[in-house]
Amino acid sequence: MKSLSDFSKEKLEKENKKISEDDIKEAYDKYKNLSEDELLSTLFKEVDKQKQNGTFDLENLKSLVSSMSPMLTDEQLNNINNLLERLR
Repeated sequence: MKSLSDFSKEKLEKENKKISEDDIKEAYDKYKNLSEDELLSTLFKEVDKQKQNGTFDLENLKSLVSSMSPMLTDEQLNNINNLLERLR
């Protein structure tokens, strides 16, 4: 099984390519059975790795959330923004 960092590296290598439906399904299948605690743990480990290798970009994440905000409920947006604060 690939790690989240391997998945992330593959995505960075495909930076100029579109993410396919298969990529999304693969990611969904990989994480769909994890609990919220397991998902958060995996996320924080990946963020730590990205911070260590200099690829973590909080401003890019904030920009992405901003562009998605019209499609999110207030609760979803607040939850995401709280999570972003924890990632600092």
